[in-house]
Amino acid sequence: MSEKNKITDSRFSLIHRLRSWSESNIDILLVILGILSVITLALTVLFLFNQKGNHVDNYEKFPLVSKRVFLENPNDVIINFVPLRKALRGYVDPLEGKVGVYFEYLPSGVSIGVNATEEIRLASLSKVPLAMSILKKVEKGDIMLTDRVFLKEEHLDNRFGSLWQRGPGAPITIEELVKLSLQESDNTAYQTLYALLTNKEVEEVYENLEIEVNVASSSPLVSPKSYSSIFRSLYLASFLLEAESNYLLDILTRTIFHDKIPAGVPKDVLIAHKIGGF
Repeated sequence: MSEKNKITDSRFSLIHRLRSWSESNIDILLVILGILSVITLALTVLFLFNQKGNHVDNYEKFPLVSKRVFLENPNDVIINFVPLRKALRGYVDPLEGKVGVYFEYLPSGVSIGVNATEEIRLASLSKVPLAMSILKKVEKGDIMLTDRVFLKEEHLDNRFGSLWQRGPGAPITIEELVKLSLQESDNTAYQTLYALLTNKEVEEVYENLEIEVNVASSSPLVSPKSYSSIFRSLYLASFLLEAESNYLLDILTRTIFHDKIPAGVPKDVLIAHKIGGF
């Protein structure tokens, strides 16, 4: 065999071996890719299942906090509120005195206002942001809801609530004070809680929510629209954590006052609300 033929045969043999190796490895690569695809799909399904499970767990733990707090990409729901807007205006317009209404559909942010910027005296409505300030101290570990304090003479107030009847020196937990101030709008409970806070801690809630409180009069003024930020922040857990937000909302669904916002609403509908009188 000539030297030229030997070289040709060697090249042919090398090409054949390379082609056989490539075809064999392509088969192996395809098998590997198939296995990886199955593993990736399984991991994705497992991840989504765990995410769904976590969301369900969170919903059950904090049922009064907005579900969109736990979703990475919440989708707003578009609803036509024109009929509701007309109905609210038809209800409010004939009423005498100062009447303001502000409604907001939290999943989409759509709002309806009738005299929504009409200013009213804050009065006992201040008890909700004060409770939020107390819960913020609990979050920081500065105090505990189980801590006991003692009623003081200067904090007893018989204008609203019955706690004052226990008299000075009576022991009471911070948790009971929070519940009495919100559920019964007890003034003595409010004054006792207020004494546990600095002015800066009290003002922090309003500043955080960018609520401008008009302090021109002896009692600060807010509007229905501006005050809605308080309840929105609890619903969205933007000032307090989910557990603390849900805790306060739950207390606010158990007030002793049923003749205002809850009136006429089915009893199985939870309504977190706070009354105020001046």
